[in-house]
Amino acid sequence: MLKRFFFVLIMWVVALSPLSAQTTYGTVADLEEQWKEYTSYQKEELSSFCDFLFEQG
Repeated sequence: MLKRFFFVLIMWVVALSPLSAQTTYGTVADLEEQWKEYTSYQKEELSSFCDFLFEQG
């Protein structure tokens, strides 16, 4: 019984752990603030790479 409890507990932890790993931005202003650190060339490269990843599916 105790082994089953720990197994179920571990399965829940494994199942829910990706949820806390997701990064969310509070507002558009937060995202704009982060993008200020990049040059226009870097922004273009990041955008192109994201487009490539979406196309590859």
